[in-house]
Amino acid sequence: MPHRPDPLADGVTARPLSVTQVSPGCCGYWAARKQRLRIRAMPGPNLPEEEIRSRARQAIEEGRVPVMLATVIIGGHGYGKPCFVCRESITRSQIAYEVLAEGKGLIRFHLTCYAEWQLECAQRTRERDSRG
Repeated sequence: MPHRPDPLADGVTARPLSVTQVSPGCCGYWAARKQRLRIRAMPGPNLPEEEIRSRARQAIEEGRVPVMLATVIIGGHGYGKPCFVCRESITRSQIAYEVLAEGKGLIRFHLTCYAEWQLECAQRTRERDSRG
């Protein structure tokens, strides 16, 4: 069988995710069966962690993203729209995280950009709470 190139690979090794699906079994019982699904998704822009954190701080200071701890997150494949932190587009080979922010509407992030934004928000919230 000839080798087929992975259409989603951009030189970054993706990690397969294991997903358990539940399907109906015979006689009305639910039987759980595992299926291994390989989802090739890149975490975000090819930037160092410190640069992404810096961009998250800048996005907060410029008012592009609020200081909030997200409670509802929608995830799916990107569709070319820009990330609110790094401003790079979120491609189909990347997972887009979307958060509904009050006054901002739906804001989009790469996985790594989302994580750095939430870390920055948590730090600012702790600092604000400690000042009283």
